[in-house]
Amino acid sequence: MLKALAFQIGNLAQVENRADTGALWENFVIAERMKRLSYLL
Repeated sequence: MLKALAFQIGNLAQVENRADTGALWENFVIAERMKRLSYLL
């Protein structure tokens, strides 16, 4: 999933070599939580 996010922001470097891996993960988790909460309402 992180590779899909990396493609969207235009940085195709390997996830292991990126400085923003933590930020990508945080954004993914927040987006998934928001989707889950929207399903419950």
